[in-house]
Amino acid sequence: MKKLIAVILSLVLCSPVFAADFAKLNIKISNPVKENKYFLCLYGIGCLSIRAGNNGKVFPVMPTTDMGNIQKIVITDVSNMSMHLQSNDKSCNVVVNKNQRLTITGQLVVKNNKPYINRLHCSLI
Repeated sequence: MKKLIAVILSLVLCSPVFAADFAKLNIKISNPVKENKYFLCLYGIGCLSIRAGNNGKVFPVMPTTDMGNIQKIVITDVSNMSMHLQSNDKSCNVVVNKNQRLTITGQLVVKNNKPYINRLHCSLI
């Protein structure tokens, strides 16, 4: 029992160290839609809630994720499970290392039930 408690305690104390090995991803995409139904999907990272990002959620990203491998960005509408491809902006062709922050900005526009990000831009700090 003491060994189990020691292992759990060591894992809890080590978890902040592991978190420092990640880069951070911010999403600041203005979204006129009030429902949490649009997600930004990035290769190698996953699908991230646009609404959660706008509300301050910071997403962890594995270091040395080559954003340049992303030829397309996918916007998913979970209300009907439709996926919409969007070309990547040149500013998003960056390599993200640990302790860096990538911010994706733009404006979500829905036209004819097809979402896309207007003025898509990425910045790396």
